[in-house]
Amino acid sequence: MRIWLFFVALVLPASVAAGPGVFSVPTGVTAAHSDHRVVSSHIRHAVIAEARVVFHGVNRVFIVELAQRSGGNRPRIDIDRAISGQATLDFEPSPRIEAFCPGNGRCIGYHLGTVFFSEAAFEQAANAGMAMRLTGPGTALELSLPPALFAEARDQALLVN
Repeated sequence: MRIWLFFVALVLPASVAAGPGVFSVPTGVTAAHSDHRVVSSHIRHAVIAEARVVFHGVNRVFIVELAQRSGGNRPRIDIDRAISGQATLDFEPSPRIEAFCPGNGRCIGYHLGTVFFSEAAFEQAANAGMAMRLTGPGTALELSLPPALFAEARDQALLVN
């Protein structure tokens, strides 16, 4: 089920304007999402994030989609792990060629991967935010995910229930 929801979360088409919202597809999957935010920026990279709560029937999946903003002379980032504090997070890297199209539907970069959260961890992040480190071959990036990123998706999800 998780793999199927992961795939659907990546390809959900947009039907809302920029900003937080809710969108659905004919498969019965609905996703509440935050606005996307820059969570790490450097001359050689810019990482953006969007939090989502994905529903399929009674199942809910709490995720953060991470992407590299395209443009400029930035080399593609290759990520294979996400860490917060001393804990390795449940992270699914993305194929390097996959476009990132947040809830507003405009593709703005390349998908790096998806971080999966328990409901409790997502709620904790909605209250306190989260520091995260992404690592990969020759890469170590520090991210700062603000509480509002998680809170927006959580609050939009309340509209679905």
